[in-house]
Amino acid sequence: MDGGISELFMAFADWANARGVADFDGPGLWKAETDEWEVEFNRSRAEVDGVPPYSAKLIGKKLFHIALINPTGGIIGGGANEDAMIRHFKEAASVAQVQS
Repeated sequence: MDGGISELFMAFADWANARGVADFDGPGLWKAETDEWEVEFNRSRAEVDGVPPYSAKLIGKKLFHIALINPTGGIIGGGANEDAMIRHFKEAASVAQVQS
């Protein structure tokens, strides 16, 4: 990524939008999950429950993967693969759009 929105955050945001998050500047945490990830997305300007402003905490459900992402980057740990995460959230967004 060079100065724009990270590809992982964009895939995540597309998924969140497909799940009904229209306001990315809202109160508190938005919590949701996919078959692989538990998600807490802080849409506010202040830290909430340890999640920085405008960031998403992603916790793997099957393996001990964890990520903290935001529009400009983030950190991925526990052996999680960024490209696999991007594919996952893009596929999940497609499924959510078909279901709505």
